[in-house]
Amino acid sequence: MGGQVHGKFQYMDVNEKIKKFTWRIENFSTIEDERLYSEDFVVDGNKWRIYIHPKGNDVDCLSIYLGVASSATLPSRWSAYAQAGQ
Repeated sequence: MGGQVHGKFQYMDVNEKIKKFTWRIENFSTIEDERLYSEDFVVDGNKWRIYIHPKGNDVDCLSIYLGVASSATLPSRWSAYAQAGQ
């Protein structure tokens, strides 16, 4: 079901508001796992992780998700804003 973390992980602060996360996956086209998880990383006191479906999640292309790694400890109706890109 869930795959191992493949490749290299890097996280750094770009400035006070921007956090940069890099997950380099080696030999991506040869991965057989249905789902892969990144290592957990912390932004603004919350643990996050990226998970992917290399062959898609009910679609025929890569599916990428940002998830809260510590959701059991969050208050009811908690929400956060995240923006992907440069």
